Amino acid sequence: MRWVLVGAAAAGAACIATTAFAYYYQHEYDRTRTSGNVDPTTGLADYTHDRVMRDGFRDAAWITSGAALVTAGVAAAIIASTIRFRRRRACCRSSRRTPAAR
Repeated sequence: MRWVLVGAAAAGAACIATTAFAYYYQHEYDRTRTSGNVDPTTGLADYTHDRVMRDGFRDAAWITSGAALVTAGVAAAIIASTIRFRRRRACCRSSRRTPAAR
């Protein structure tokens, strides 16, 4: 169960990192797009590079956020079933009569 929670935290951290990179490349994309008097060959290459990188990190952010949510859901289900099992087990133990009490 601990490793599932660690996996959810790692996927969440990856989501935050990829989102930050996507915002960075969005800023670079806007800067390249709005700057004036840019050489057409290098300006277009920078524009295309920033757009491709932004789109890749954006897609990675969506994938890692989905993975984090699914993994957190699995961890929550494991925790809930463990708690329910322990309660049921404790209930059954307390209702048993000891041989001396019979």
